[in-house]
Amino acid sequence: MKKGKVLSKGHLALGVMVLVLGAAVWLNMKYSSSDKPKYMGESAFVSSETGDTMVVGGKIEEDYFSKAKTERENAYKEAEESVKEALNFSAGNSEAVKEATDKAALLAKRKTDEIAIENILNAKGFSKTIAIIGDDSVTVAVEGEGLTNEQTLQIQDAVTGQCEISAAKVKIVTVKG
Repeated sequence: MKKGKVLSKGHLALGVMVLVLGAAVWLNMKYSSSDKPKYMGESAFVSSETGDTMVVGGKIEEDYFSKAKTERENAYKEAEESVKEALNFSAGNSEAVKEATDKAALLAKRKTDEIAIENILNAKGFSKTIAIIGDDSVTVAVEGEGLTNEQTLQIQDAVTGQCEISAAKVKIVTVKG
């Protein structure tokens, strides 16, 4: 170390970083409130939108199934509108018209298959269900804590009986009621 030189560039940079870190800690303490939850899953971090709600035992709960069905219907309406626009735009192009009508037929088939799966599951004793058909899989959400093997097989049977899909591509999700 040279005599006469007290602070080097490294010492100066270290001092600035310590000051910046101290300022960040102070700002964090000043603007973070003690009434905020500590963990991400706690209620203050969950969206407060109510949408379709129902009161159960004095507390308000989201009705997952009616909300999901409404969102699914809105998605189908948007897809149908885009198909109509494609048909109107491509009136002279027969290949584009065929593609748009094929897409409309696919949407209609998916919609009727989803409703049929939900009705079959309702007849088998599942009170709240929603089926969502994707390009290569089907997801079924049912109300309940856990499913037995027999219930899982009933759901897979309903889906594979209605759609041309293997049981391995059926995804089952339970929604706590």
